[in-house]
Amino acid sequence: MLYDQIRYVHATRKLYKMRHMLVHNRSPEMGTRLGYPKYSKQFYRVKSKLREEGIIGSDGTFVESLTNLHLVMMPLRVDRAHVAILGRRVPYTIFLALTNGGSKTAGRLAAECGFSRKAVYNALDTMSNAGLVRIDRHVAKAEEGSSAREWLDGYLGAVMSWIDVSDDISVLFRTIPSCVGGPHAHQLRDYEPGMPMGSAEMQIFTYKPFLHLMESIVRDSQHFGRQPRRVLVKPVDGMETRWIDGVPYQKDAYC
Repeated sequence: MLYDQIRYVHATRKLYKMRHMLVHNRSPEMGTRLGYPKYSKQFYRVKSKLREEGIIGSDGTFVESLTNLHLVMMPLRVDRAHVAILGRRVPYTIFLALTNGGSKTAGRLAAECGFSRKAVYNALDTMSNAGLVRIDRHVAKAEEGSSAREWLDGYLGAVMSWIDVSDDISVLFRTIPSCVGGPHAHQLRDYEPGMPMGSAEMQIFTYKPFLHLMESIVRDSQHFGRQPRRVLVKPVDGMETRWIDGVPYQKDAYC
């Protein structure tokens, strides 16, 4: 998810700056260059996560996609304290909800995003102290014109552009908490080698604060416009998913 990518964005930026070293047959030992002890297990965990998130390829080289290039600019454009906060699941999800779903109370955020009230209150307190959100009469709203908000808006634009040029929708599901279900997922579940694949309806489920955002991406995206299947966006209360080929599918629909 994008918050995982943000958590390791400083390491990612260093990898990006040293990308010319990684294309050689004998690339240098990168862990120590990134500040980790030699043969550090932590570095290998970070490397595994970056590979999982599509930041680096199977050969360890930086993947130069539109979204990855926008990501490595984050440390230059966003306050370091804000980067640290948005590298966590609850604050990231709340910030995305407030920037795209309007102002909300903590209770409403908890109910609509599937978090406990305590987790939301703690996240809002941290974000408010850091200047990411403003709380007025128990209603939270994202700060207008903040560098973090501008960066996130730009990243969402990069997501749309990348989907259209690459047909890679995995970046969409890494950015917006959502999953695929419905007839398309059922078709994948029941598929057997040799069976014809029809254009079964695709249903994308997401939390209420992200419905309008997801609907606008599906509506305006050339990628989804080219698909023979109908694509619907629907609200979801909870998400148990299984990731397959970079896309999360509802467990009860796929397994």
